Amino acid sequence: MFQFDKVNGANDQLVHEYWIDQKSGWVLRYFLFMNDKDRQQLRPYSEWAATSLDTVQGKQFPLNSVFLQYDNKDPKNSLQIKTTIICPPESIFFDKSYPDSTFWPKLDEETRVVDMIKGKIKMPSSKNIHKNHSPDTPSIIAEEPVSFSNYIAKLLGLVGVVGLLVTGYKKIGGK
Repeated sequence: MFQFDKVNGANDQLVHEYWIDQKSGWVLRYFLFMNDKDRQQLRPYSEWAATSLDTVQGKQFPLNSVFLQYDNKDPKNSLQIKTTIICPPESIFFDKSYPDSTFWPKLDEETRVVDMIKGKIKMPSSKNIHKNHSPDTPSIIAEEPVSFSNYIAKLLGLVGVVGLLVTGYKKIGGK
């Protein structure tokens, strides 16, 4: 078990707890506590747990898991959401190559960009604005999350995936 106190982010009092299988190195359970007091009282905000550790393409991977979110305002810390996650083996790819364009899309000159982080709008050049533009032309919008609570599920999913990838990478010979 590994515990990380006061992880930097939107709420610097979060406590993350990982339960890692000693033999395989995989994260088998993850808890998020809103603060150390909740951790001491065993009142998680959410938890993720692998319900299986399977072999995919010769490597171990937790194909089945469950995500639980609790109501911390309830004195009994009752279960609020339960999500069962089933990952089909054919959707797993180890060491797959992706083109750079997957992560860095190239926007053409006619793409309108609304950057809410920097507070700027990039408009198409005036000579091109009417050529292919209609009210239905989509904008690319960049914005920061409004609040931490709106994005906790995505954050937990990302933390879990990163933890799984890091431990899996170490298990298959990474440094």
